[in-house]
Amino acid sequence: MKNQLNLKLDQNDYNSLESIAKDQNLKVTSLATSIFIEALKELRIQKSLEMYQKGEIGLKEAWLLSGLTFIDFFEEMKINDIEPPIEEELDDYTEKIAEKLEF
Repeated sequence: MKNQLNLKLDQNDYNSLESIAKDQNLKVTSLATSIFIEALKELRIQKSLEMYQKGEIGLKEAWLLSGLTFIDFFEEMKINDIEPPIEEELDDYTEKIAEKLEF
């Protein structure tokens, strides 16, 4: 099912959109839809990374929310320098264990 969204643009923004659409041989509505969808995808990715980093959702849920493939999601984590949210106590504990294991 598709939903319709109406939006109002000021004249300068509409003129820019119309000019770009003409340059790309597109309808204004097609270009606007494409721009909106790409921006929404990016916002969804950023929101999923943010929620994961804060520990609000787990890795699988963040990946599914992002709409990306698993590999692409990990690439986004790398690009955005996102590390798994680990509580400080657990991080300290594992660090102490790692120190004991060093030869």
